[in-house]
Amino acid sequence: KKLLEHEVGKMCRDVSLFADHEYDFDRAINRVGYKRMDCMDYHICKGYLTAFAYLNEAAKGNLRNPEKTLDDQLGLQVSCGYHLYSDIKPACILGISGTVEALGKYEWGVMNKYKIQVYTRMPSVYGMNNFHFLDQAGEKQLVVESTNDAYFREITDAAKKVVNDGRAVIVLFDDNPTLQAYASSAYYAKLVNKAILDETMSHEEKDYIVKKAATSGQVTLTTAIFGRGTDFQCYDEEVLKKGGVHIIQTFLSESKMEEIQIQGRTARQGAEGTYSMVLCEEHLKKMTKDITAESARRLTKTELYNRLDKSRQLYHEQACTFVEESLKSNEEFHKLTHKCFDALLSGNRELAFESGQSLWCK
Repeated sequence: KKLLEHEVGKMCRDVSLFADHEYDFDRAINRVGYKRMDCMDYHICKGYLTAFAYLNEAAKGNLRNPEKTLDDQLGLQVSCGYHLYSDIKPACILGISGTVEALGKYEWGVMNKYKIQVYTRMPSVYGMNNFHFLDQAGEKQLVVESTNDAYFREITDAAKKVVNDGRAVIVLFDDNPTLQAYASSAYYAKLVNKAILDETMSHEEKDYIVKKAATSGQVTLTTAIFGRGTDFQCYDEEVLKKGGVHIIQTFLSESKMEEIQIQGRTARQGAEGTYSMVLCEEHLKKMTKDITAESARRLTKTELYNRLDKSRQLYHEQACTFVEESLKSNEEFHKLTHKCFDALLSGNRELAFESGQSLWCK
């Protein structure tokens, strides 16, 4: 009875949250999916929210063989337990990263916790990095605008200036709603050779847009997800001769590491490349209320960047504190899960039921 009451409570909670639930439905495979990195994953289940997504698609008439599909997807989703990945104890950890130097005090503490103590630093085989940001001439490498209209206008003007010089520009937005808001604006229509790259596209569509992105006169609009690992290779000699691909980041990354990864979409393999930021005052309020469009104009671009970076560090420290608090609050569930599984493996049904009941009804 307690288990059923617990699950009904979860259903009530999830149905109240469903209006804001984002998912994708692929008719070809008849499955609900979720964004994972730069693609859609159709094997993820988000509890009863996913069940309600299937019911929603059934109501729209989108399901193939709706009776069988709903029979497969609907039912009690009793959790088998909760496992903290932070509790792993591997014999050896190996890794490679291009952003180690951007790690903060918290991240280094985590690395030390897992006894990651040996590092090998390797220089690029392509020699000197030809990436340019604040060292470029002019004052447009870092701009803060006061209104959404001015923000969209500046993004457009910056992109048009680059393509008018015969180069290519990739504009990265924080998320898809912001990208779609820009694409719905009058400013988007002012861009000529443009393409939108988003995670709902097929692999073939994404591959085509990525290959086209670094060609002369091309404007590619995408989201932060594609700023991590996507290889926008440039083989266009005209673009390379005129300074390479230009990146416009339209938001302040919560992590310095993400920003470095986004910057790495240009100046690849020894080529030239440039980068700039166009920010909106309203968006910055999440991390700082001290920087406005007016105050930004009174600072040099280096001073402004340093202030933004400092605000980001403070925000990141708060996020790290929240992570630690979350880990601590979930330790009890983690221990109960192990207790339940150990009891099952040893054949102690009474202890397994007792610990399982405590786990499910928390």
